[in-house]
Amino acid sequence: GSIFNKTTSDMNTISTSNIERPLLFNRDVPPTLMPTNIISSSSSSLESSFLRHSPKIMTSPNISTTQTITLMESGSFLNKKKQVNNVPIQFISPEEMQNFQIISHHPQFSPRNGTDTTASNQMAILMCPNQSKCIVPELQLVIKLKIYLCKHPTKQGVRFYFLAREGFLLHPNVQMVTNMTEADYIVYLPGWAPWHLTECSNVSFASKLIVLDEFDGGTLYWPPYPPVELTEMYGPTHIWYFMYFKRSFVRREDGRFIGYPSIDTYPDVYPLTYSIAEAYVQPHSFNVQREIDILCTLRGSKLMTTRQRVSDWVALYGQTRNVQNIVTKQLSTATRTQIDRMYFERMYNTKIIVTVNPAGWEGDFRLWEALATGALIFVDPLNVLHPFPLIDGEHIVYFSNRNRTELFEKLDFYRSRPEEARRVAVNGYLHAMKYHRTVSMVDYVLRSVHVKRREQELLRRKLANESIDDLEKLPEYRYTAQELNRQGRVIQRFMREQERLEKERLRIEAAQSGLLHFG
Repeated sequence: GSIFNKTTSDMNTISTSNIERPLLFNRDVPPTLMPTNIISSSSSSLESSFLRHSPKIMTSPNISTTQTITLMESGSFLNKKKQVNNVPIQFISPEEMQNFQIISHHPQFSPRNGTDTTASNQMAILMCPNQSKCIVPELQLVIKLKIYLCKHPTKQGVRFYFLAREGFLLHPNVQMVTNMTEADYIVYLPGWAPWHLTECSNVSFASKLIVLDEFDGGTLYWPPYPPVELTEMYGPTHIWYFMYFKRSFVRREDGRFIGYPSIDTYPDVYPLTYSIAEAYVQPHSFNVQREIDILCTLRGSKLMTTRQRVSDWVALYGQTRNVQNIVTKQLSTATRTQIDRMYFERMYNTKIIVTVNPAGWEGDFRLWEALATGALIFVDPLNVLHPFPLIDGEHIVYFSNRNRTELFEKLDFYRSRPEEARRVAVNGYLHAMKYHRTVSMVDYVLRSVHVKRREQELLRRKLANESIDDLEKLPEYRYTAQELNRQGRVIQRFMREQERLEKERLRIEAAQSGLLHFG
């Protein structure tokens, strides 16, 4: 039966042994993740949850006592400390923050299967008092790598920087180093480190530079040099990176999928999606009893047409269906530098969250924030290629951002079938928590790097007529960037062929119409 058939008292009878046994491979639970020189291991899961991720935490005005760690506008950090009645909190320098010891609470090995999230284990998992700890992400990376993460010299892109940094710090096969020459690979995020400000712009780094580009739109980032200089520095191809991962990999027009603009244009450019940061995760057991029926906090505009349309549709749905517990307004003014506690608390208490991708591209924080709350997520179809895809009706509900009737019908369907809605919501939550955490994003990037490195070595040996007998056997990785791009090329070729056939059909119809008119 559904886990939501249980009452709160029924759930409280579940023993701790039943909760922990299937989750961590019968190992002792490792220490929780936290900066150990700030708080002790006895601190609550709520406190440690927010210390895992360092953007600003905006607390609800009606909470007088909060536990916070804050990234200030200046880039300095506030110390973790109880704040009562706005008592000032002491500062910690960025240098001190870099020295914090981060201890993962998950098994420290890769590859690993992660938590068994099949139906027989779902009740135990959801009743665990620390969801971040009890749902172990799957990892595939076999090799160990030394990674240098380029510094953050600006105020922009702070949130994605911490998203990436968290993933690298949590991966058991990654050793973060402070010396670029010592690193196997250098990771550069152009969204927060302009070329003229980064220490990672040396031409000699091109053969090991991994770019994680979170910019909106499909345009790629290039070092700001004239073409002649780029040729002198990087050769005729101007390829200044080893591998390039692009968030806005999909091109759309008013929410309509157009294609993948970079997939056949530049070598080694691959899709990238945001992921679930540890700060998004419920700092308590899964909330089963939810009060808000529908929540939609989209901020639309003349340029962001999809969000404006869907926001208006959800408000109209609430009026026509007389939905009492519905939220259809912006809850937060937080930006990509902030985590808003009140915003998340509302989502933890919501049954259905309706969101939509931007009009001109795909990929935003909203989707992954929503998935981390355990609500049933409605979103327009994801054309971006991503590992372990979210399946319609199994993990998520897709609707057309150009068809109001379809959205209304699907809302009616799931609101009238609460057990089915809860089944999809729980499946989607557990799927995202197992396969789409920050450490999952890093694992996807680095296993794809491993594939390319091995392919390069194989090619080098063949060209040099060297033996390949002792060459390492590549693991059977699932969902590498190379595999996703192969799928994308098939999709794009099919789309182009469909477009050609449609144009030919219209041409023939026009010609026939002209002949009939002439006759």
